[in-house]
Amino acid sequence: MLAVCACRGPDEISLGGMVALSTEHFLSPTGADGDDRGTRDRPWKTFRYALQRLVPGSMLTLLTSASPYDDTTTGTLNVKCADTVIANSATPNATPAMNGTVGMEIVVRADEERKVFLQGNGSVPPVSLDSCQYWKIVGLHVESKDVADMLSAPDTGSVVILDGTNANITLARLLASHPNRYKRSNVIRIGDNSNGITVEECELYDFHHNAFEAWRTSSIFLHRNYINSRHTGDIAGGYASEDATRGDYGVFLEETNSVYVENNVVEDVAIGFGVMGRDMGVNAPPHTAPLDNNQLLGNVVLKPAVMGFRLDSRCQSAGSCDASHTVLNTDLGNDVVIGGTIGVWDAGSVNTRIHELSIINTARGIALIREPQNVALQATATVVNTLVSGFQSVAFAAMDEMQWGFDHCDASGGYALTADYVPDDPQHVTSKVDVIPNLGGCLVYLPSASPLNGAGVANGVGANILHRYDHGTQSSELLWNSTTGAFPCGETVPDVNNDPLTGCIGLNLSGRLNVGTSGTGGCPLP
Repeated sequence: MLAVCACRGPDEISLGGMVALSTEHFLSPTGADGDDRGTRDRPWKTFRYALQRLVPGSMLTLLTSASPYDDTTTGTLNVKCADTVIANSATPNATPAMNGTVGMEIVVRADEERKVFLQGNGSVPPVSLDSCQYWKIVGLHVESKDVADMLSAPDTGSVVILDGTNANITLARLLASHPNRYKRSNVIRIGDNSNGITVEECELYDFHHNAFEAWRTSSIFLHRNYINSRHTGDIAGGYASEDATRGDYGVFLEETNSVYVENNVVEDVAIGFGVMGRDMGVNAPPHTAPLDNNQLLGNVVLKPAVMGFRLDSRCQSAGSCDASHTVLNTDLGNDVVIGGTIGVWDAGSVNTRIHELSIINTARGIALIREPQNVALQATATVVNTLVSGFQSVAFAAMDEMQWGFDHCDASGGYALTADYVPDDPQHVTSKVDVIPNLGGCLVYLPSASPLNGAGVANGVGANILHRYDHGTQSSELLWNSTTGAFPCGETVPDVNNDPLTGCIGLNLSGRLNVGTSGTGGCPLP
């Protein structure tokens, strides 16, 4: 047999019709490193040894173990695919590794999903990728821990970090929780210049700051993730977050372009989703693309402390607002906010389109406000086919916007001494829909008997989150399980995500979203 050895390991490429050796390798805390190992029966032991032997098309399978994968056994999954070192990297000693290629990703996966526990020490994230391409991380249970130390590098206490110019990376079905509360840490953060990143069907829990955060990135795809801070508050002597009693944001996007946030559910946070311009004091080079085409479609925010969605260019009262501070062409469509102080707070974005939303039992519905810090912007926004039901103050408000409109919107069930539209300007408030929605127990889609179905417009007034979105287009695939009504959650782990009252597993139940549930408060699938 004539064989050519791969440059980083023992994989063999067969010539002349012979069968190549397997590209699947195995790792376990009970294994041992060596060139004659790496099989299921004789797994490798450390990430540092294994990662340097992966080539495009390789799969590294992490075997189920009673022992955690951590810095005392296997080390952690910290990968560096470039020769350069990122300044102030959270993982300066990451293992050098190869990039994958188109059609030949490098995959790291759990043999049994979520039965592999990878734990960080609070000073290094348990999972990080630095300037990598075509990698896929699947099915791991990953956590950090609360540890006070003197390390000042950013994100050392986060759980999953993608730093540098990562591209074409997939994080799928992760169970990730508990970033280090002594630090300004997140569950998942995607850093400068990354693009083509997919995060799908992950569950993110127990965070004090942000669950998902992206800075100066393009083409990020968040599909069908479940996020719940579960009232994880700040810790004494730790990082002081915006809300000391729970997570700050479910999804925080700063200086992003072409991000598709689709069919995610966020619960128990201060603010569900934020689309923001550059923050004050940021020293990194501005994002090269304009901050436009961020689309948030088919998402649910359940009982936020403050608001469901926040849009803010953050121009810092400048006389003119540059591209890094101007939030452009944002699309909020078919989203739901249940509870909280306000459904949508748009504080100075440009060309925002809000359509087919349902905002239920919030104090205020939608506010289009050009704040003083954004005085230089020609702020513009339109709201169409949207329902605000059970509000306490004002359903639809516009203040200091240059161009705005509320069309085919329904303000229903407000308390006494409230106003539906402020100002109620007939040039901007058109085709009011004055009907009682008759939602019954339905929260995320309109029941068939609701008069809002049709209501003079093609898609009705209010949200109908029934089908999955894919890169901005609604597909024919049902989002919910057609038999049980369940959201696409992953495997459960005892004492982590198996409580139906606080986990993804019980999201559809009566008293939460009521999807497909029977009895009082239920809402059958159409």
